[in-house]
Amino acid sequence: MLLKLILLMSLNVVTIEEFYQFMKTYYGSKAIREVQKEYSLSHIPRPMALLIEHEGYTTGEYLDDKGIPTKGVGQTGIFINMPFPQVYEKFLGLARSLTPQFNHLPEEAQGAILLATYRGDWSMSRRTRKLFDQGKYQEASKEFLNNKEYNERKMKNPQDGVVKRLEYIAQVIASLEENKEENT
Repeated sequence: MLLKLILLMSLNVVTIEEFYQFMKTYYGSKAIREVQKEYSLSHIPRPMALLIEHEGYTTGEYLDDKGIPTKGVGQTGIFINMPFPQVYEKFLGLARSLTPQFNHLPEEAQGAILLATYRGDWSMSRRTRKLFDQGKYQEASKEFLNNKEYNERKMKNPQDGVVKRLEYIAQVIASLEENKEENT
């Protein structure tokens, strides 16, 4: 679709302004509002909002930094043409199946686990999940960041969006340790 637009631009069939309208990208609360408007959602649960806030939302299709076609809320592969609420439900189910205590976690922790599941990091890190399930949140947080992609991206650019997302997830996991201590 993107290549088609570029071709149409080169033939002066689509203006640059029309192209930019097609490729609007939103982050944070603007992304949440746009998804809510796009899918006529009257309410967005906090875990969904956190996912949208951190992933962002785009109205067009683009190649991510690994060359993978992406659109919507970071949707790739079999999810690229699915409506986001449907994709969200699939990943919410997966997050719940990978995290036995998911429904008992604070909403921010649910959102962080959902974000990690959405990226694929949560299902790939069995050791992190094991530590998490044992209530060893500080250790789980450190183990979560013990991965090749994070370390490579962090060395290249500490402000990289993926680095920030992974650090956010780790920070939320670690904060569960503090909550555990306050409740004992």
